[in-house]
Amino acid sequence: MRILIISSFFIDPNKGGVQRVSSLLFEAFIRKGLEVYFLVLDGSENGSHRLGESLRDRILDRTYFLPERDSFPRKENVEFSADLIQRLGITHCINQTDLFARVVEWKVGVELELGRPVWMASVHHNCVGCLADNYRELRFGGKVNIDRASGKLGWNKEEVVFRLMDRKWIWRLMAILVRKKYRNIFSGVIKGSDKYVLLSESFRKELIGFGVSGVEKLVSIPNPSTYSANHIWEELYTQKENRVLFVGRIDHGQKRPDKMIRVFDKLHTQFGDWQFDVVGDGDALEELKEYAMSRNLDRVHFHGFQDPKSFYMRSKIFVMTSDYEGFGLTLVEAQSCGVVPVVNRCFSSVDDVVSKTSGVVVDFGDDENFVKSTAELMENEELWIRLSLGGLEHSRSFDADVIADKWLELFTIMNG
Repeated sequence: MRILIISSFFIDPNKGGVQRVSSLLFEAFIRKGLEVYFLVLDGSENGSHRLGESLRDRILDRTYFLPERDSFPRKENVEFSADLIQRLGITHCINQTDLFARVVEWKVGVELELGRPVWMASVHHNCVGCLADNYRELRFGGKVNIDRASGKLGWNKEEVVFRLMDRKWIWRLMAILVRKKYRNIFSGVIKGSDKYVLLSESFRKELIGFGVSGVEKLVSIPNPSTYSANHIWEELYTQKENRVLFVGRIDHGQKRPDKMIRVFDKLHTQFGDWQFDVVGDGDALEELKEYAMSRNLDRVHFHGFQDPKSFYMRSKIFVMTSDYEGFGLTLVEAQSCGVVPVVNRCFSSVDDVVSKTSGVVVDFGDDENFVKSTAELMENEELWIRLSLGGLEHSRSFDADVIADKWLELFTIMNG
């Protein structure tokens, strides 16, 4: 089998979850004897990627860039892609751009150019129902709340619009409109794909609830874990310190670091022997630092963007305060390193990723219980040990080779 992974950007596993997942599948497919290539729709390799040289070179050697990046489905790109697929003998395409509907137009053009079908599975890397159910928080929560927490709130445009819209009936109406919008987008991409891959069976039910067409094409395959869970727990335990960890983008959007910093604020005084680590970068980083300084949070440490593995290895607790997730790859990363996650129930597949024996799931919006659950883990060593051991066991089901086998099963079925 020869696989072409279609991506919006060059595959740098340190730049985002989808890119990290793509690099993990690349390595697992190669181990299983498949030939794997990448087609990048936008951007170019500029030498600035923080990859280990071996992986970087291997990916670059198999990466192709469209000749005309400003207009994706145009004739030059279709001809280039058709020639590439023919020359490399591509048997299956994995579309990692998901709801970028022009990939479907590209596929039609390539098939016309080749005079034969091109098999393509499109992957949805996000939640489904949460796009509508959590719309209030998705649209306004991050910026408005971090401004309020910092005492900077004024009559800016964002705040005025939020106050005018903040009515229950408006959010109910918006949820209906969002579902209608995404039903049409999902249906279009599903129609143009041979299979539509979701990260959980729970998302299949939600998509059916949206009223999409083509439900017979829906399949579920979870994302692979970045790290192996084959640690000897007794050796892992010796590396653990009293540290709570957050890993994610520091902006006003999805990951909601404003919630995280308020959690750390409430725990800081109560637990004087604990440290709090923030790994990530983004537009809101300086605001968070200012807030921490104003609150004298001297044990909250901002580390910027870097490989989080060393932080997982020495941390005991991982907090995820997101408004929505598709899979929450950092949750699996944490568990595979013996870190116990505390996470909002902000996506329906959260119980697939964090089991009752491996972490704590708190109802979305229950910030008080989120703090209490984290504090309980900090106080109760026996509970933490039990969940840490459970996390190591649970994360083995997301091993990259296990997930690659699920893809191979799908490819084999499609070969019929």
